Amino acid sequence: MTHVVGGVGTADGYTRAGSVDGTSVHRNADALGAAYVVPGESRLVATDARLASARPLTVSTPTPERVTVTGEMESGLVVVSQTYYPLWRATADGAAVTPVRTETGLLAVPVESGTERVTVRYRSWPLRVGAGVSALGVVGVLAVLGRERGWWTRLR
Repeated sequence: MTHVVGGVGTADGYTRAGSVDGTSVHRNADALGAAYVVPGESRLVATDARLASARPLTVSTPTPERVTVTGEMESGLVVVSQTYYPLWRATADGAAVTPVRTETGLLAVPVESGTERVTVRYRSWPLRVGAGVSALGVVGVLAVLGRERGWWTRLR
């Protein structure tokens, strides 16, 4: 989290960034951003010592169901500020990779040294199945209506 609205102190690592409608906005100088790489990790446990070696990465095309992370990466974990769920799919330079869950519940992708692009996509198969069933239902209703109203005989 890079910015916090409300009352936090400078002792907590925040600096005042301004105010919005009379409410203070503070910047977290230690925030790693929307994605970062933690070198040498295979399963991240959130400790300050492990996160101290983390480096922020560039996030492009962020949408609720797709995030692309670019940058020069070392062997370790690319952590994306998205909640982990088993339906997330990931690729590292085009090769499929199995995402993992960090101890704090964030989405992480194991990468090798030299990786330059990681893409994570949320693939909701239940939504696709539901859309298919709904489409079949609409076709069924149209077929019954067409039969009752004689649309099929007029088309011949």
